[in-house]
Amino acid sequence: MTLRTGFYFDPISLRHDTGRHPENAGRLQFLMDALRTNGTLKTLREMPSRKADIREIERIHELDYIRSVEAACAEGIRYLGTKDCLLSRHTFEAARCATGMVLEAVDQVADEKLDNAF
Repeated sequence: MTLRTGFYFDPISLRHDTGRHPENAGRLQFLMDALRTNGTLKTLREMPSRKADIREIERIHELDYIRSVEAACAEGIRYLGTKDCLLSRHTFEAARCATGMVLEAVDQVADEKLDNAF
């Protein structure tokens, strides 16, 4: 059986827009455009995204911290602790989605449904 390298993406990632900070929606959009333009995206197995459940995130972070990040995003607070950790109103949902996709990718590789080589 030939496995393909999986590729996870969700448009919510583009809504984690931090303006001119190096981690911004433009960087991700550039990557997506490049993968489409050079044909690489066609060689990858596009996988469905999923949001991590709060219980999954609690394996790493305390619930109070998770809820504080969620509230900060909902309130439109721009920084989480320091000015190098920018938020947008969509950061919490984008982070849940990113976490869910990583967990899903690990499961898929462990179950030998996706290739683990790049």
